Amino acid sequence: MADDETKFTPEDTLTEDKVTEEEPNGPTSLNKANYEPFDPEIELKALKSFPREEKTQRVLEYKKNLIDQKKGIATIIGTLDQAVHQNSSISYDDLTQIVTDNASHYRLTEEQINNFHEALKRYQERHDIVEKYRKLYPKTEDLFRECFGSQPKGQLDVVYNPCTIHFVCHHPLDYANAYGWNEEVPEQKILGPEMLKIAFAYHSRGASTRQTKNAELENIVTISRFQDDEKKNEEAIKHEEQHQLNLLFEPQSYNMLFPDKLKAGDESAVNNLIKKLIRYEGESIGIDNAVRDEVLAQLKGGKSPEEIFESISKSPSYDFPAKYFKEDVDSIPERLQQLIKMNVRAGGKPVKVELDQIQSLVINYFRKDYENELKKWIDSIKILEDKSYTREEIINLLYSMPLTEWQNLARIL
Repeated sequence: MADDETKFTPEDTLTEDKVTEEEPNGPTSLNKANYEPFDPEIELKALKSFPREEKTQRVLEYKKNLIDQKKGIATIIGTLDQAVHQNSSISYDDLTQIVTDNASHYRLTEEQINNFHEALKRYQERHDIVEKYRKLYPKTEDLFRECFGSQPKGQLDVVYNPCTIHFVCHHPLDYANAYGWNEEVPEQKILGPEMLKIAFAYHSRGASTRQTKNAELENIVTISRFQDDEKKNEEAIKHEEQHQLNLLFEPQSYNMLFPDKLKAGDESAVNNLIKKLIRYEGESIGIDNAVRDEVLAQLKGGKSPEEIFESISKSPSYDFPAKYFKEDVDSIPERLQQLIKMNVRAGGKPVKVELDQIQSLVINYFRKDYENELKKWIDSIKILEDKSYTREEIINLLYSMPLTEWQNLARIL
């Protein structure tokens, strides 16, 4: 969500000179660019203007440009990740320069550049907090108590990453208390709620985006339980850190979904936002791709749109969310809770949503709403058939596009 309201479109006049303006305590903002950016939304709408005989080729070109840009954004994120691990104190200006150096090659839009800048601001804020608490609490047990409110029972290892603080807990109670820090469990009740808490926490080897006793450390502290395998311990630390790095750059994908602000108490708006985010999650974890491949395979096999819908919506074999992506779907509520808290404000305060509320909407979406979405996607085939496209042409067109774009493409062509 950029602060700069200057709109940047491919129609802007391109010159060899860069017109720059210094932001207060920030990077140089490009008001004009020396290249033509690729804006997926503008380019998709432009497909409508081409004659039918050109549209198939134009769609394929659009797909290639879109994939190239998405890969480019991933490459930039990887370069930034490598830079902060090589030098965690690298300056904000040096990091934004990496983005600037790659912007023309991947034809980034002004909005995409600004999203990177916002992500790097969040990185800098978190890095400063990590360094602050490293100095404030040189003793690991004191830092653990500041984070989770309990005195550690066993050995702790602390790892300071560029924007995270990671605890490796050797004692099961320390891991359990950190996992559910706000639930006090008496040490003496070994066979009572204490064991239940340990069992609940031990369904995973590590956890990220954990809430902490100190609000300033939320989304910064990660934990894992010690294992008698050095490689697995290292993998757990890297895995949990990656979750936090992903959160930094989520606006590259989510920025259009988050409103600038909500009215305090507007539950309807919050629920609508959650539904949009769940819809996006279904796409990002791979469910949509699996459905798309099956729809097109059945279409190629000779089935009608009606038969395809009946097959995929009724057969347990094609219940992709429950059968093949259950672990990913189960992780959605906690992930979205943190994303909303980080990116949405109401009445000047971060919006807090209960996990149960998100869980209920996730269940409803994948049991009911997803079937409605499936029908709309498959109906796109019927629309193209009515426009006299052959089955082979339809398969070529739709295979090159994500499910979420099928309806728009069918209407435009």
